[in-house]
Amino acid sequence: MGFGLRANSLLAITGWFLLLVPISAGGAPITSYDEDFSAYESQPFSGTAGWISSFSLDGWSTVGTPYVTATQPFTGGEWDTDGPADNHLVQYDYEFGDFTFETNLYTGTSNAIGVVFRFQDPSNFYLLFLANGGLGPGTASGQPNTSTGAYLYVVEAGYASLIGSEPSATPNIYDWHALRIETLGGSIDISFDTDADGTIDVGELIISTVDFSHNSGHVGLYCYANSPCQFDAVTITQEDSDGDYRADEDDNCPAIANPGQEDMDGDVLGDVCDPDADGDGWDGALGNGSDCDDADANINPGSSEVCDAVDNDCDAAVDQGLGIDNDGDGHGDPASCTTDETLVIPYDDCDDGDAANYPGNAEACDAADNDCDGVADQGLGIDGDGDGHGDPASCTTDATLVVPYDDCDDADPGNYPGNGEICDAADNDCDGAADQGLGVDGDGDGHGDPASCTTDATLVVPYDDCDDADPGNYPGNGEICDAADNDCDGAADQGLGVDGDGDGHGDPASCTTDATLVVPYD
Repeated sequence: MGFGLRANSLLAITGWFLLLVPISAGGAPITSYDEDFSAYESQPFSGTAGWISSFSLDGWSTVGTPYVTATQPFTGGEWDTDGPADNHLVQYDYEFGDFTFETNLYTGTSNAIGVVFRFQDPSNFYLLFLANGGLGPGTASGQPNTSTGAYLYVVEAGYASLIGSEPSATPNIYDWHALRIETLGGSIDISFDTDADGTIDVGELIISTVDFSHNSGHVGLYCYANSPCQFDAVTITQEDSDGDYRADEDDNCPAIANPGQEDMDGDVLGDVCDPDADGDGWDGALGNGSDCDDADANINPGSSEVCDAVDNDCDAAVDQGLGIDNDGDGHGDPASCTTDETLVIPYDDCDDGDAANYPGNAEACDAADNDCDGVADQGLGIDGDGDGHGDPASCTTDATLVVPYDDCDDADPGNYPGNGEICDAADNDCDGAADQGLGVDGDGDGHGDPASCTTDATLVVPYDDCDDADPGNYPGNGEICDAADNDCDGAADQGLGVDGDGDGHGDPASCTTDATLVVPYD
């Protein structure tokens, strides 16, 4: 619902009332809306106090009567895109979901009269009308309903579907009748004063159904008449389980009285029943959780400590790890803690007199411990050859400084840690050895001669060829019966033989170049 209530107050605005009473000790129905149409007895009724006419041709008035009267004669009897035809009023100020709606109504001959509720827009609502044999609204097909009795429709996207009816509930001509509509979730119960004695009696429940099409909305009055139909005394009550004069559906904590509806974190769950009332992500469990102060979102186990004499991180210690930030680098003096406005978190500055020195800062060649790790100028040097690695013997504030300063030859950009080795008599990868793992590939099999190293274009890695004159012999090759060590494992023709019987295994006593050779020869 879209309205709030305050205890011990009375609000009256031009004929409608929100009745507010002192908070009771227990739950009970409360009056959420009360309309006495006698307030309009001396003036035309024209949308005052939130009642809005849905159609420009509707005529509603209370001139000379203590009730609202529909004066515009009917013009059809069909549904159109705007909802039920003819006279139709909706109270747009408030929305209701679960409620009890009560009113007194009068219907003359050949009238249809009733109520719209959970009205969301002109094409979506519930409509109850009671007809005395005259023309009433039908379906979207344009067929009017001329039956007598009570009919309950659900209207969706302008299309009406009948969901309940009681033909025997026919209003007596020229009599006032009491009407009651009760909703709870999807259940809808309608009682009607059929005998016109002014009260709803036992046995006057006329329609009871379940429908979940619309769960909340406005309420309104419906009149389809060729003579005036009349309403008076509209009252809406709702359940208030905790007795704080907040309707349950509008109460952010319906089980515990909280008339102020305090909701610190704005999560639509009242503070009195919210395990995390301050919305900081830590469970206060109504004072028994891990959050030591569930009324302050800045105080919880995940917060950082500040120098304020408060246990900000809920560890039972106050102001630990805080200090004055004298140099403005965001890190405080570990020897200080005060409420001074320069306080910072943490108090881990190794040099609170120099803003260039603090944990996490980048090291610079300035003989100072810029990153507060206990060592000055480590990992810095001039990059003389532009290979991204600096001279370990140099440290300066030169613009070419790089990290790390681990270049083994800062005059040659081809030599630095991580580079690939080539046969050039230089330590290209700065591992302390030159030209290792390189050789000439004399036979073009992708493996070089381990006895050779040169700048020849055929250089390969590794230089592990056992026969660099024969491309059929190199590590990883398959062995064949040729009296050569084809796989460079130190043995020739092992594991090969003639498969005389075709079973996939060769004769261990034979080795030949026959096409039936298999491995193994077992």
